[in-house]
Amino acid sequence: MQLQFDPYALPLLVSASLAIVLVVLAWRRRPTTGASAIALLMAAMVLWCITYALELLSADIASKQLWIKGEYIAIVSIPVLWIVFVLQYTGREHLLTRRNLLLLCIMPVMTVLLVWTNAWHGLIHRSVAIDTSLGYALLTVTYGPFFWLHGCYTYALILVAALLLLRNTLSGTRLQRAQSSLLLIAVLIPVVGNVIYVLRVGPTPLIDLTPILFTVAGMLAVVSLFRFRLLDITPVARDMLIEGMTDGVVVIDSQYRAIDLNPAAKEMLGVTARETIGLPVDAILPLQPQSFNGSRANSSAHIEAVLGRSGRFVDLQVSPLKPDSRRSRGWLVVMRDISDRKRAEQAERNQRNFVDALRHASAALTNTLSLDEVLDHIMDEIKLVIPHDACRVLLVEGDVATVARSHDYAEHDPSGWHANHRFTISDTENLRLMFQTRQPLAIPDTRTFPGWVRTPEAEWLRSFAGAPMVVKGQVIGFLNLDSAVPGFYTQEQAQRLQAFADQASIALENARLYSSLQETNAELEFALQSREEMIQNVSHELRTPLTLVMGYIELLMGQQIGDLNTDQVSALGVMLQQSQRLHFMVNSLLALQSFNPDKLALEPVFLDRWLPQVVGPWQRIAQETGHPIHAVYEEPLGPANVATSFLELVIGNLLDNAIKFSPHGGAIEVTAHRSDDSAVIAIADHGIGIAPDKLDRIFDRFFQVDGTSTRRFGGIGIGLALCQAIVQAHGGHIQAESAGVGHGATFRVTLPLPRTIEIAD
Repeated sequence: MQLQFDPYALPLLVSASLAIVLVVLAWRRRPTTGASAIALLMAAMVLWCITYALELLSADIASKQLWIKGEYIAIVSIPVLWIVFVLQYTGREHLLTRRNLLLLCIMPVMTVLLVWTNAWHGLIHRSVAIDTSLGYALLTVTYGPFFWLHGCYTYALILVAALLLLRNTLSGTRLQRAQSSLLLIAVLIPVVGNVIYVLRVGPTPLIDLTPILFTVAGMLAVVSLFRFRLLDITPVARDMLIEGMTDGVVVIDSQYRAIDLNPAAKEMLGVTARETIGLPVDAILPLQPQSFNGSRANSSAHIEAVLGRSGRFVDLQVSPLKPDSRRSRGWLVVMRDISDRKRAEQAERNQRNFVDALRHASAALTNTLSLDEVLDHIMDEIKLVIPHDACRVLLVEGDVATVARSHDYAEHDPSGWHANHRFTISDTENLRLMFQTRQPLAIPDTRTFPGWVRTPEAEWLRSFAGAPMVVKGQVIGFLNLDSAVPGFYTQEQAQRLQAFADQASIALENARLYSSLQETNAELEFALQSREEMIQNVSHELRTPLTLVMGYIELLMGQQIGDLNTDQVSALGVMLQQSQRLHFMVNSLLALQSFNPDKLALEPVFLDRWLPQVVGPWQRIAQETGHPIHAVYEEPLGPANVATSFLELVIGNLLDNAIKFSPHGGAIEVTAHRSDDSAVIAIADHGIGIAPDKLDRIFDRFFQVDGTSTRRFGGIGIGLALCQAIVQAHGGHIQAESAGVGHGATFRVTLPLPRTIEIAD
């Protein structure tokens, strides 16, 4: 491409720069009607100016023809964008459908295609040549038929745009005429320049000034839009804004008379303009003339009030008119309906009060476990939650609901019928509905409620609210409120009553469970006391004859009454052994009954010296039954503070169990050793053992590993319980160990050893 200098290229580049600025300005204001179209129009102008400048700067014909192809993209777009802009500006956007836009673009698209293929048909340019008469190469063109056809199309679009703007100029307001006139000039300026160029008349017939003139037109359009826009549309917009406001607007003159109202104000006040224009402000608004003193010349005052006719809550904003003058010409009163907000605030206050009352009621209801006190609390607290003339609690048994508590019925029903009546649920419609649905019930008017039984005693009752008290899906009662005022109760209040009834039902159920638990505990205590008394009595009754039996057996075995053979002596030995074990069991029972851990008589004892004295007699008994006892004691062991008589029972019980549950010939080991500050006494056998799941209960009173009536081993299940109580009273502990059934058992008694102890001589 050969380049040359052309002085006309510089204005084109300046125009392109200005057009770029206009594109940015228009694009930033694209929400404004027509701004987007102007932005695209200026973008097309940028393309036209730049490509035309490059055409002028090119010296060869091929390069010039190339840039002409780029120019035509802008040339064919500009008329379409102009008509789009004008249609938008004049309020005819509805004509800009997709179909119409496609129709508008048919001719431009065909023109561009023909320009790019002109070498084949010459429909746009019949011939082109270079003219250098001015000292630089300019292109001279002989136009083809389609060029003139497109020219007619372009002028037709611009003519339509001009006519639309002319109509706006003739019929609009003064400000609209000024804006439309400026836009009309912007449309016509480039048309005149283009006609001069096409007809080759003027000082520079080979230079097309149309792009520069279009840039000027664009500047005028942007100025028209963005300078005059507010001045043009503000009065209309203000009128549309005030007329369409949801807030009411009342204009008050300096004599405190209403001179104008918008539709929203008329609707709020329930009046017409004819009824109110000229009336004093206090006749239509809850305002007095002194109310306007609060709105100074440069500020507004807010007043909340209630409109008399409609009962609406409104916020009145009183603003002075002509704030720049020394004296107000009047006031503008803007009324905002705040009824919903006030209702919401009141509902929030009511809900907050209800929650507080419910919280207080819940605390009061759960403060006692007495059924009578709970019923009294229900009567007291319901007054704080929901208003009523009378109330009662009914408790359900089967199909019958009985009044358990009632308040305030005496003044309405002196007979006491309401306070003491029993209702059959299936025959009482309101109770039946609540029982079946488990939902609260509100009856605004009892006289219109189907199924309501009218009686002389209940003639005063006109509105009812009730809620079932439900626990674990079962209705245990009803909480009913009565009012003498028709329409007093609503479903919302019934729902609140249900919330209170839910709290009351929990309290009632807790009181019932507590009462039942008390009765059960009393029965168990009586049964336990009776059993212990029986055991004590039986033990006392058994000990005396057992002592006599043992004494006579010993006399017989000593042959002090007569001679006995060996078999007889052996039999008496077995009898004596079993009598001694029975006597030991009786003593254990008596010890268990009389044992008081707080009254133990403790004395210091060396366990390694004391244990042989206790284990020795049991070794002789075990030897006779074939259960050798092997004892090993660490020396010295002690001293320890113990109640020897009770600790002897512990060792005896453990040895007795070891003998009883060991097979014949099974050895028993007794060991005693020191572990830190404790003495550990262990008694191990090789008997039947203890199942793992029984180890945790082995020390429970009257518990037996084999509790069936066909068990192999005797006993009444108190020995180990007594052992544990005695050991714990000494500050020690006892534990059982067993590898399982058939693997024997080991019992370890751990007793604390004091650091120093004095032994009496």
